[in-house]
Amino acid sequence: MLFKNTLKTFGFIGILILLAIFLKITFILYLGVYHHKMPSWDTADILLCLYNSMQYDNRNIAFFGILYFLLSFVFKNKGVGIYVSIIYSFYIFLNISNMLFYIIYDDTFNSNLLGFIFDDKKAIFQTGISGEYFLSIKILCAIMLSFFSIWCYKKSLSLLQKIPTPPLTFIIISTICLLFSFVFMINASFSLKGKSLDQQITFSRDLFLKNITTDSLRSLYLVYKGYKAIQNSKMQDFYPQDIHTTLKQYFNLKKLPENLEIYELLKQYSHNTSQQKINHIFYIVSESLSQWHFDTLYDSIDMLSATKKIINNNPHALYFDTFLENAPSTAKSLQSQITGLLQLDIPLQNLIGKIPTFKTAIANQAKILGYKTTFYYGGGANWQKLESFSKTQGFDNFIDKTNLLDFLKNQSQIPPKPYENIWGISDNILFDFILTNTTKTPSFSMIMTTSNHPPYDIPLEKYNVPMEKITHFIKDQKLFIDPKILGHIYWYDKILANFIQNMSKKYPDSLFIITGDHYDRNYPKNANLRITKQIPLIIYAPNLILHKTTNLGSHIDITPTILEIIAPKNFSYPSFGKPLASTNPHFKIQNHIALGYFVIANHQMLYDNNDYFLYNSDSTPDILQAQKDYTKLNQARAISWYLLFKNSKVSK
Repeated sequence: MLFKNTLKTFGFIGILILLAIFLKITFILYLGVYHHKMPSWDTADILLCLYNSMQYDNRNIAFFGILYFLLSFVFKNKGVGIYVSIIYSFYIFLNISNMLFYIIYDDTFNSNLLGFIFDDKKAIFQTGISGEYFLSIKILCAIMLSFFSIWCYKKSLSLLQKIPTPPLTFIIISTICLLFSFVFMINASFSLKGKSLDQQITFSRDLFLKNITTDSLRSLYLVYKGYKAIQNSKMQDFYPQDIHTTLKQYFNLKKLPENLEIYELLKQYSHNTSQQKINHIFYIVSESLSQWHFDTLYDSIDMLSATKKIINNNPHALYFDTFLENAPSTAKSLQSQITGLLQLDIPLQNLIGKIPTFKTAIANQAKILGYKTTFYYGGGANWQKLESFSKTQGFDNFIDKTNLLDFLKNQSQIPPKPYENIWGISDNILFDFILTNTTKTPSFSMIMTTSNHPPYDIPLEKYNVPMEKITHFIKDQKLFIDPKILGHIYWYDKILANFIQNMSKKYPDSLFIITGDHYDRNYPKNANLRITKQIPLIIYAPNLILHKTTNLGSHIDITPTILEIIAPKNFSYPSFGKPLASTNPHFKIQNHIALGYFVIANHQMLYDNNDYFLYNSDSTPDILQAQKDYTKLNQARAISWYLLFKNSKVSK
């Protein structure tokens, strides 16, 4: 029995090793080549990736193999066969799921996977089956590959049964060889001492190959580990000091005040010198609007021509070239922008009832200034508990797709169908509703759009979007992107600009803030930090002359920017950010550090603690200063955690 079980174990792990190699090669060909995630083919780099990946996979396979070996003494072939079927199928489905995840998020399994726990599961499911990601084909391939792997295993069993039982010495040697194989696979060497693959192997040079080197199971485990860390989070997860030391270092204080109050330390004052009152603020968070959309490359198809027309050479408008996202997903981005806290990767919607109304929240401050506050969202109010969450942070009203559909019933002209999908109502209807229902009452409106998102089903041809021109442009420029994605960006630009122009005519005393929730992952080239960490910020006030206080910022700076422009001089408010614009031409902020999502921007570069992007490629990077600036980000996150889970008052 020992000999047969040893041979069967070799057969089981041998097929699993070949399966792991095949899946990794498929990953490289499907994502790297077909989806153009690799900028170029480098055989040596690919072979290095496969070799390194095999070391990661072998650890899992050794564990599965040991369990198989033990089970083979307990169960007969049928019982062990069930175990084999489960392991093979699980491994295949896990790796194919990781490929699908990479298509969507440009990374292996990460914290965005928690969306399947906290996000709208029905919406995610319907997006999956919409055909956008060929989910049915992937499932079919996974099933077929599972059956084929199980067939190979059964075939190997029938062959192994024919091998006669050898002498005892050979049986002992073969068993020792199996045990040594397990040791080698687990430790990546013939040693009882394990090694850290992350630290000791030489990774591929290509970023895509580097990302996919680790195995899918490990990536999944890290997501789970991150989730547990969230559930049991503590301040030191963000910065390894107590609250007193962190506050002293963040605010550059030699001594802490007697009555220690974090909001007092965050307090700043408006420098506004304008006598023109702003009665309406429209804070527009545009789905996936990105800095790369504004690149001059796309001017030939007029992709953002309408928005650029508002910005260019206009003393009433400002555009920021360096502006960082504070989160990698819509829900997280909104939570950060609504609360004014740094992103902690903690699902705040699950803490409703436990968290206060933060004084850093923009709606809370707008209400103090006398504005009626409304959150507009084209999707459903229950998505991420957005209505409940926004109302805990100062919003008086919440408008969602139910209100928009009722609005449509009373319109003489109905827009072309489809104007609704699982994620929400098309943005033109949302903007029309806001335009129609905004009255003279001073108002603060935060708007989350939805249309620039899979399944990208706006009937573009009915809006005269030049799809033929866009298709030719993509072909001429050799870009790897679906024409309808650029078509949706083109379409959104025109309806956004139309809304701004019409609202400006109706209420010239308006302020418009336009940004994105996170960067658009459909970038059609090889992305760097400038692409993956940046979204735009546009500020436009038809009746005001605006001046930049600094040239760089992040989402966390939007609230103080709005308050600087709309509040009377010397109005005080707490904020982690700094105002990026003012009506006061003499107000400037020196040496501002933009705090983004695991990235900072200073006067010289973007820096994410691993990589950097220089604004001027000829300059010498000051990495030491960038590391100091990055420490400020960690300190701000730690203080945000304290405000979230403790209090603004700190005992001495």
